Amino acid sequence: MKGEVIGVAVAQIIRGQNLNFAIPAERVLRLNTRNSRTFAQWDADVKKQWHADAEEVFRKGLFLVWKEDYQEALACFEEVIEKKPDYAEAHFFLGLCRAGLGDYGGAITAYKQALQINPDYGWAHYGLGLTYLLMGDRTSAMEEYRILSNLDSELAAELYQTINE
Repeated sequence: MKGEVIGVAVAQIIRGQNLNFAIPAERVLRLNTRNSRTFAQWDADVKKQWHADAEEVFRKGLFLVWKEDYQEALACFEEVIEKKPDYAEAHFFLGLCRAGLGDYGGAITAYKQALQINPDYGWAHYGLGLTYLLMGDRTSAMEEYRILSNLDSELAAELYQTINE
């Protein structure tokens, strides 16, 4: 009522009767601000760590794919995508895992997401073409071959050979 700061709000519960939590102003004044960071600095540091953690999980997923443990690898790539949604390679490997588990619809979705992020990602076109072929859709597989032939001739030749076997 006197216009003085008596506390700093740190949390609130909006449901019900709007309960707020605060720490006393005296405690805020005693904080050591010499090594303090702005929220933007803190956020940048957290994102850096978050992305470093995502890279570690990505490498673990690659190892699991190499071992053909697609179920465990799938969980790794889902975690990576949660941390870095625009990571095309993680979407590609998610598609690879889903295809390896027989979830062709999920594989197609993942490959298409990788291509939405990076339209020139040859391996995603290749994976998409193979998955269409596994589903019996030779026409869509050939369309991926046509796109891939402009991006990576060797990979396109491999896909073409698989389509025509």
